[in-house]
Amino acid sequence: MFDDMILRYLNAGDLSGDDLDSVFLSLPPERQEEISRIRSTEMRNLSLAGEILARTTVSELTGADPSSVRIIRNENGKPFCEDKSAFFSISHKGRYAVCAADRDHQIGVDIEKIGSFRPGIAERFFSESENRFIFGEEGQSRGKISYDTSRRFFEVWTLKEAFVKNSGEGLAGIRRMELQFSDTGMIAGGPDGYAFSIDRSISGYTTGICISL
Repeated sequence: MFDDMILRYLNAGDLSGDDLDSVFLSLPPERQEEISRIRSTEMRNLSLAGEILARTTVSELTGADPSSVRIIRNENGKPFCEDKSAFFSISHKGRYAVCAADRDHQIGVDIEKIGSFRPGIAERFFSESENRFIFGEEGQSRGKISYDTSRRFFEVWTLKEAFVKNSGEGLAGIRRMELQFSDTGMIAGGPDGYAFSIDRSISGYTTGICISL
C-alpha cells in the first residue's frame, strides 16, 4: 500500500525570496489573502513551502509539469488537485513542510517536532492501549519525561492527525479512533479501512501517515 505513495520533505530555509514570491503570485487571490493574513514570517514561508512541495510532489507522481498542477480547496479548506489526478496531504512544523501523495487512495499526513508535552493530553484524548504504548505498563511517571516517551507521544498524535486529515472527522476523530501497537512498538491495527505508517527520517521530528484502503 505505502510502496506506491510518495513522501517528500522541504526545508523552508532552503528557499530563496524569489522562490517564495513566485509561488505566492501563482496562487489564487483567496489563497494569497489567507497567507497574507499570517503574521509570522516563518509561518508564511512554511505555508508557501507547502504550496511548492505539493506541486512538485504531485508532479513527480503524475508526470505533469509543476506549473500546471492546480490546487484548489473545498469549503473546509482541504486542498486537492483540481483535475483529481492524485490525492495528497501537506503539513508543516518547525523548519519543514511535508507532502504525501498517492494516485489512487485518499491520504493524510502530519508532522510534529519532538519536544515536551503535557501528559494530561494523552490521558484526555488517547485510549488506554495508546497510553500504555507511550508510558509503558507502569503508566505516567512524575519524573522527567524521556525523549523516547515524547517521541512515542508525538507518533500517536501525528497518526491521529493524519487520520483526521484523511477522514475529515475533526476533533471527534482523534478521540474515536484507536491504534494498537505490538510489544516491539510496531503499529498493529487501527480503524477499519485505513492503514498507518510512521516516518522518522527527519531527525528530531516524526511524521504520521494515514492512507485509505
